[in-house]
Order: sequence, then structure tokens, then C-alpha cells
Amino acid sequence: MCMQGLTIIAFNNGNFDTNTVLELLSLGPTYIIMEFIESVLDILMMYGAYSTSRGSAITRVIWRFCWFTAASLVICYLYIKALQDGVQSAPFKIYVVVISAYAGFQLIISLLMSIPCCRGFTNACYSWSFVRLAKWMHQEHNYVGRGLNERPLDYIKYVAFWLVIFAAKFSFTYFLQESLVYLF
Repeated sequence: MCMQGLTIIAFNNGNFDTNTVLELLSLGPTYIIMEFIESVLDILMMYGAYSTSRGSAITRVIWRFCWFTAASLVICYLYIKALQDGVQSAPFKIYVVVISAYAGFQLIISLLMSIPCCRGFTNACYSWSFVRLAKWMHQEHNYVGRGLNERPLDYIKYVAFWLVIFAAKFSFTYFLQESLVYLF
């Protein structure tokens, strides 16, 4: 997705105007379709484990598949309709609201899961089906291991390290690969 975003910026001559933003909004359908493909692969890779898995795990996989099927259909429809009707149309505004709400929800859940007191509260409320569903749909990416929590300062150092790495990678990709396309 980053490569898609950098390519869009590069082919707009580095200008960050309305046209570039409209093209960058194509990252929404890309993300949702990638999540849909991941849910299909979850179903396929779990093929032999259906008989030994708990019913709740199978139900969650199926619900995730249904969610991303519906989300990919709606997001792709809204995006295509918004491209056809223009920026001032209702589908475009709905598309921006839906993408913003989904991204905001994911960001808020990520931030809440990184705060120790909020993580402890959600772990205490894990018997509630909504909390279980929200945590499973979000699927925390613990790099330490499940149930092992790192201190917030360690987490901030880890995130800062990867931000520096990604910034170097993206600047290299943009300035030394994408911008050279125009020279030839």
C-alpha cells in the first residue's frame, strides 16, 4: 500500500493537490480487499483444523470473512460511484466518512490497547462478547507474545525505531526510484 501511495504521488509530479488526494483515496479499497483476501486465506488455511477447533474460533473466522466481504463490496462500490459522480456527490462524502470512521476506530483501538490500564480493563472484561469480538477483529500484533506486555516507554522506543526505518526507506524509494522514472 505504501508503494501504491508513493507511486501516486510520484506520477503527480510530487504535487499534493486535490487530484493527488483523490487518487490517494484508492488506498481504502486496496486495504479492504487485502483484508478480504486475508480472511479467505484464513478459511483455506484452517481447512484441516475445523474438526479440532473450538466452535467460537470457527465462528469468528466466518464472521470475519462475512465482515470483510460486505465491507469490500460497500467500499469498492462507494469508491467507484464517487469516481463516476465527482467530488461534490453524496457517494464521495459517504465514502470519506466511512473510510475516516474505520481508520479512526482502528487508531483508537490501537491506542487503547497500548495503554496498560485500558489493556487491563479489556482483559478483565474479556467475558463480554462485544469486547472479545472487538479485540479479535482488531487482532493485536504483539511482538513479545500473547499476555506478555511491554512497558509504554519500550513500546515508544520500538515505534520510534520503526518510524525512522520506514522514513529512510520511503525517502529512498521516492527520491531514488520513483523520481528517476521521469528522467528516462
